[in-house]
Amino acid sequence: MTFVDTNILLYAISTQPDEAGKCQKAKAILSDADLTLSVQVLQEFYVQATRPTRSDPLTHQEATALIQYWLRHRIVPLTVQVMQDALDIKKRYQTSYWDAAILAAAASAGCSELLSEDLNPGQSYDSVRRTTPSTARKSRKGPDFVGGRQQADEVEVDAAEKHRVIQRRGLRQVFSVR
Repeated sequence: MTFVDTNILLYAISTQPDEAGKCQKAKAILSDADLTLSVQVLQEFYVQATRPTRSDPLTHQEATALIQYWLRHRIVPLTVQVMQDALDIKKRYQTSYWDAAILAAAASAGCSELLSEDLNPGQSYDSVRRTTPSTARKSRKGPDFVGGRQQADEVEVDAAEKHRVIQRRGLRQVFSVR
């Protein structure tokens, strides 16, 4: 299983010309039905995507619509155990606490791959190996969200808001347009 770090979500909404390649790759990654994220990743996305100093910040409604849509993936909750594991990882690998929390969440979900631009490329942190998004495998669009994840129909995103976000950000690959 693959765990996705916040920077993938942020690249998917980027309108910066110098990030066009990363944006397309991020959208392709996010079209994969078999991904894992965490509450921390979604929180970080919201904070960074709506930051007023960002060149093209999302509105609260746009960020919320994307977060609601991404809830279709497996989401790791914030727990005391994940926090304790993160503290241990931080100490052993000398990472930031926030990177350690991402690694702990990935491990708790049984993920063997972390797609991120943070941390050391190719390094394994216990059972989780950090992979550079640009070298990630191709998207595996599979059956819609099995294995304990919500069915796509169960994730309610206001249709008008979804359309507005798609048009403004060119996110047809992020939202599976039906």
